[in-house]
Amino acid sequence: MVKVMKYNYKKVITDNKTINDHTIGAFVEANEKYPNVRILIEIASTENLSSELLKKLPESILIRVAGGYDPERIKRRGNLTFSNGETGSYYDEAVIYTRNELIKIVEEIEKIEKGYHESWSDIQKALYTYHKLKTEIMYDPQYENKPSAEIRSLRGLVTKETVCAGYSLIFKEIMDRNGIDCEYVEGYTNKDGTGAHAWNILNIDGKKYPIDLTQDNASFRAGKLNTINGIPKNIDDFADCHIPYEGEKTTNYHKNLSKIDPDIIDLIFEQITKSGEYNKTTYYGTRNDGTKFIAIQIGSAETPDNDYYRYYYADIKEAETEVNPIILYSESNLTALFYGKLHGKPVPENYETAVNNILFSIDNIQDSINKRTYYIGKVSKGTIDNKIDFVTSYKEIAKPEDVSKIFSLPTKKFTRSDGTYFIVQQISPYTYDINGKSVIRYDIFEYNKETKRLKRNTVFTEKNFFKDYRQGMIDNYLSRERIDTVSEKQGGYLGYFNEQEEIKYNETILEYFHPQERIDITKAETKHR
Repeated sequence: MVKVMKYNYKKVITDNKTINDHTIGAFVEANEKYPNVRILIEIASTENLSSELLKKLPESILIRVAGGYDPERIKRRGNLTFSNGETGSYYDEAVIYTRNELIKIVEEIEKIEKGYHESWSDIQKALYTYHKLKTEIMYDPQYENKPSAEIRSLRGLVTKETVCAGYSLIFKEIMDRNGIDCEYVEGYTNKDGTGAHAWNILNIDGKKYPIDLTQDNASFRAGKLNTINGIPKNIDDFADCHIPYEGEKTTNYHKNLSKIDPDIIDLIFEQITKSGEYNKTTYYGTRNDGTKFIAIQIGSAETPDNDYYRYYYADIKEAETEVNPIILYSESNLTALFYGKLHGKPVPENYETAVNNILFSIDNIQDSINKRTYYIGKVSKGTIDNKIDFVTSYKEIAKPEDVSKIFSLPTKKFTRSDGTYFIVQQISPYTYDINGKSVIRYDIFEYNKETKRLKRNTVFTEKNFFKDYRQGMIDNYLSRERIDTVSEKQGGYLGYFNEQEEIKYNETILEYFHPQERIDITKAETKHR
């Protein structure tokens, strides 16, 4: 928990509203001039400010990064007292950071910015940032017991937990650093003036586009990993439940807001989600016999009849080593279970017991494999007297043939000579036609037990490497370093491993995959693949 401090400081407002090599000397001099008083530097944002530059400041110096808590907002809301007893003074105090705090915050921002390509448009950078924040920072289940300095500031970048105000301040800060005009907005979600909330508005090419990160993180925590619900498809619907406070920069949303073309959003998300890491959707299960496993949700799919969840499953043996990895599918939503418990939501009686001991039992998994499917079914049988009835044996789990066939995609474990291994799944039984060539799409999953993160890379090749048993292919063509490189620089295109154990590329395929391709917010300026 962040300790809220009442600092004794002398305020220094920089002329250019930032910290740079030219002003560092003046701050060091001021710190020496007032040895018994802490110096506070006040800046509008961390634009052009690196973590390395911050390290040149004296450790005792404080920095206030105004961001969305600018002087106008303090003037409007600084004298308020809220229902939890906190006063509006937090608009001034919550965004004061020690030098070391701000170094850690900026380092986290720099990790996100490292994923940008130089050629990217503002909307590509914005949606990439949106995706990273949505999946890496969770809504704080203990927010009611924490001060605004912890949850309504940039500190969520470090703690990985925040609330709506924190999401919105963080998103605005990263946009400000990158020269993208972004508003921090406060208001309420109900027309009767209840439901305090915060969100953002992007200003790109003369139009205003709303963004609600909190809303999409709620979907993420509910197990809907692939949603883009925080970017509205209908402005009228958004305006009805996002009502800004008086004094906010943009009002009359029905008239003044615009929606981003869904085709543009899909193009960008296809581009930015070809690789990723999972550490916020990991379920740790322990069976009655003491055996353990992990089930990491790596996707979800909706059909007219059901929602299905995709899991990377592995047994946990001694020394926390994971073995026997496999990709499994179920209607049971472990991410919603995990975050529901964190947020104090009731869990149906016997649900977790059935998940641990029946759904993910060795017998049930083996039964699915014997039936040539990775579908393991679900544990609920229905409702009796308003109470969910759960299976008591894996033999009660229904696995209809029409459903099982959907989840029978080729999957294989590969082991490198150094002992590292990974799971590969072919995403479709069909090939893709790309510039007249047939291409196969695979997902590669590799778990790092040190970081406790699962890495996914979506890759493409014209050769079926499931039928290639050469160790050189596994060690070289599918090395961890090479997979990362082709994901970053070649849009996931692997080329192929020829008979002479050489890596070759087809230029007509290579030109199709452009991770650095610029996609603008207007369809007319967008190059469609």
